[in-house]
Amino acid sequence: MKDNFKDWVEDERAAFEFQNPDLDGLWENIDNELKKSESKKNVFWKATMKIAASILIVCMCTWVGFRTYNYKQFVHEGAGLTQISSELAETEVYYASQVSEKLEIIKANDEELHIEVASTIEELDEEYQLLKQDLNDQADNEEVIEAMIDNYRLKLDLLEKILSELQTDEKAFNAKKERNL
Repeated sequence: MKDNFKDWVEDERAAFEFQNPDLDGLWENIDNELKKSESKKNVFWKATMKIAASILIVCMCTWVGFRTYNYKQFVHEGAGLTQISSELAETEVYYASQVSEKLEIIKANDEELHIEVASTIEELDEEYQLLKQDLNDQADNEEVIEAMIDNYRLKLDLLEKILSELQTDEKAFNAKKERNL
């Protein structure tokens, strides 16, 4: 059976080879198509690389600017607790928010008292700035850090005592008012 098929293919070979292809023309067409697709790819990659390089340059400039700004602020103001560790940063944020909250409550209750308290807090803030500079000068860090936290505690204690007195005064005022009615 194999011999019959082989014989038939040999006899019909001329029918199979009805077209003589132009091999040089075929390879030339293939080469032209490859060059077109390569040029499209090159244009795409060149544009992509230009965009990526632009984005990289913008990011680097932003990063350098941010680092420079932070360094200037660090040198000018000194190191804060946030630059030392995340735990101290949380501590600083907690105390700062508590002080701010208490100041707002005092401001809502008595504007004149708020002005006096704010000036006292500003003095404590100036001391805090000096402590930040000490921390920047690499003084005994643990003592400076403890002093910075104590500064916040002092602010908070002061504000809590003032709020306590305001509440006591308000209760006394309300009691006196009720007796007069």
